[in-house]
Amino acid sequence: MRNSEVNSVVLYNAEDEKSIIDNIFITGVAMNYGMRALDVIESMTYAMNAIRSAVSGGAGTSVMVTLNTDASPTVAGSYTYVSDMLSSLNGNNVASEMNGWAHLTSEYVTKYNPSYIVILDSGTYSSGDYGRMLANLSPEWKNTDAYKNGNIYLLCEDIGELSQRASPRSVQFFEILARILNPDSFPGGIVVPKTIGNDYVSYLTYTKDLGFGD
Repeated sequence: MRNSEVNSVVLYNAEDEKSIIDNIFITGVAMNYGMRALDVIESMTYAMNAIRSAVSGGAGTSVMVTLNTDASPTVAGSYTYVSDMLSSLNGNNVASEMNGWAHLTSEYVTKYNPSYIVILDSGTYSSGDYGRMLANLSPEWKNTDAYKNGNIYLLCEDIGELSQRASPRSVQFFEILARILNPDSFPGGIVVPKTIGNDYVSYLTYTKDLGFGD
């Protein structure tokens, strides 16, 4: 692209918090907004450290984070920003033996038997579709502790799209994930529902005002 006189910047693969922050700084400098990028990074880091402190000492729980509700779903394995977030939030990624965003065969859903399942949906469902979604799950999904104990969470609409983008707003997804896995660690009476959509800001405190242009 540079040989063709097209300005271009190579960014890191968003495997963890550090690579997201590095990409923000690189992009900011490339666009002559280096100081603004540093301000954004400082706000993100402060909020994420505060959330980590709030949930510190909590008991670990097994989690599967998926991009769809297929019988054989696409899940977050190791070397993804989602897996990195889980490690900071008392979550044990059941797909950690896989690398990147991996295709999980249906029998492994039952084998891994996650206590929590978080679905990052970018357009299949809306906020009113939770019941329909549950009814359409495969037998393998319905045989997990997450299903039996009512711990399947659907992030759709705005938060579903936001959660799939490694960007400054990932910090808001980080707080939502923290509240799902550690409901007793946050005062203020906010109860995270099983479905979160365009109203996701209503369930934030630490990162509520960090829309970064939203």
